[in-house]
Amino acid sequence: MRVLDGDLPYSDFWTIYAPGTYYLSAFLQLLTTQIWLQKFIAIVVTFIVAIQLNSIYRLLTHKRQYYVFIAAIILSGFGLKYLNASSLGLMFALTGIYYGLKYFKTSDNRMILKSGLSIGITALFRHDFAFYIFVPFLLSLLFDVNKKNLLNKIIALFKVLLPAILVFILLGIFTGFNNIFDQLVVFPLTKFSSTRSLPFPLLWEARAISDSMSNYFYNAWISIMFLVPPIIAIANYIIFRKHNYASLYIFYGLLVLLFFNQALNRSDYSHLLPALLLALPLVYSIIASVNTKFYRVVALGLSAVFFLIIPIGKKLNYAKKNYISKVDSSSTIPTLNFIHLEESLVQRYDFIKEVESNIIKGGNTFIGLKDMSSIEINDVLSYYILGIKPNTKYHELHPGIADNKYYQSELLEQLITQNQYVILLDIKPLVVLDKNTDFNEKLDQFYSYVIKTPSIDLLINKNAYPKKDAR
Repeated sequence: MRVLDGDLPYSDFWTIYAPGTYYLSAFLQLLTTQIWLQKFIAIVVTFIVAIQLNSIYRLLTHKRQYYVFIAAIILSGFGLKYLNASSLGLMFALTGIYYGLKYFKTSDNRMILKSGLSIGITALFRHDFAFYIFVPFLLSLLFDVNKKNLLNKIIALFKVLLPAILVFILLGIFTGFNNIFDQLVVFPLTKFSSTRSLPFPLLWEARAISDSMSNYFYNAWISIMFLVPPIIAIANYIIFRKHNYASLYIFYGLLVLLFFNQALNRSDYSHLLPALLLALPLVYSIIASVNTKFYRVVALGLSAVFFLIIPIGKKLNYAKKNYISKVDSSSTIPTLNFIHLEESLVQRYDFIKEVESNIIKGGNTFIGLKDMSSIEINDVLSYYILGIKPNTKYHELHPGIADNKYYQSELLEQLITQNQYVILLDIKPLVVLDKNTDFNEKLDQFYSYVIKTPSIDLLINKNAYPKKDAR
């Protein structure tokens, strides 16, 4: 919505993602403002990713089996919500990976061009994914046994990366290179590891943080799954280091380890998922290399139980909770179609819409949490439902921003100078920050309450209207 209104990423709104997803989503928004199209394309992308992974498995093993496809669909569907930068970036990344593997298998120089072009496109959606492919691909080229015309190969790789490089240069000219570098590189590297708590429990801690046996098994499963990518990458090296196509397996194993880096920094299932999916072709390649049929069948059965039982159970429980046991609440807001919410939440958004129609009437509005001492993220869904554009650079606050005095001061200044209204919602924050923040105190200096209820507060800027109007 911000892109359609002419805002530029990095200068007009803060983001840690490359620009591609925003512009694709803006195009989809032109087709329909309802979320069904985003969901549909997310499902299509998931199937494409599963097909790509299965193709990589065939490339590694020459076997026409569909274990990787099935596992990828189920593991992806477990965390699938909407179209996002991660799924799009992975789809383009896998294209680059596939052609990179083809080069090391065939020594066909055309594969370098195709892989490089895909890496460039990936960079426009997930710059970190592109980096994870580019580095091992370049290193593998340097150390490949086929040294013939090595310089020309490296030059060809950089040539096909030029279009993506030019896009970022143009963005830098219009938005500031410092902005881009700070948001895409500096912030993730310096803030994520110190501000995100690790939700993956140690195996022996899973019982202590679980309130039921099903929750215990889920936490235990998650703690084990978190270890899968690095273990598989290392096992892959041990098993295939003397293989005829050893460089193929080593290149791919290094990719898995690099993609696992974001799981360490971001610490949740959705950010573990790319590395986990990339590990699947290696898992089933290792199983396929087992010579004894009995042990191979046992390994396949164990892998199916290990990878699939918990996600299937969780997905069935989700479906029961959201589609079977619950009667959908009706709403007059078109953008709420295809979004399943509890009845109380639907009523809240209906009330917000009524407030917007009768009081706000399109005025600049900030929507955040009531407990500003724990402000972590604004309710972005509300902006979408109301159809209004946020008027602060930090419309979405990540850990590392909300508890930083510099960012708080900048946000407060933008609130005071650019927003007539503030809506505060009673939403439980994911992370509770330092209670010593003076955000609430400064907000009260410049805003007056118009509506105050247990679920929603509406404040009006004292400088925007005379005090008597606010009352």
